[in-house]
Amino acid sequence: MKKKHSKLLFWGWVITATIMATFWWFNSIYAVPFSEFLWTQYNRLLGGQKPGLSSDLEFLTVIAGAAVISGFLAWLVSLLVGLIRKYC
Repeated sequence: MKKKHSKLLFWGWVITATIMATFWWFNSIYAVPFSEFLWTQYNRLLGGQKPGLSSDLEFLTVIAGAAVISGFLAWLVSLLVGLIRKYC
């Protein structure tokens, strides 16, 4: 596979996984306590007067966190696949 295609595949997986993780965060019953905690912390940080901004910051935090975790996992999988191809 060409290097350009590998990079496109890598970033495609990162973006897709980020979208899926963000969708899960805002729609899963299991993530609600974590979501409420994060929103509450942002709301306290902003003085309790800006709930809309707290929601926006929560959304951006979830997207950034999901992107970092997804990117790391995609990198790890690509590294393992490269090692398997090299030695097998």
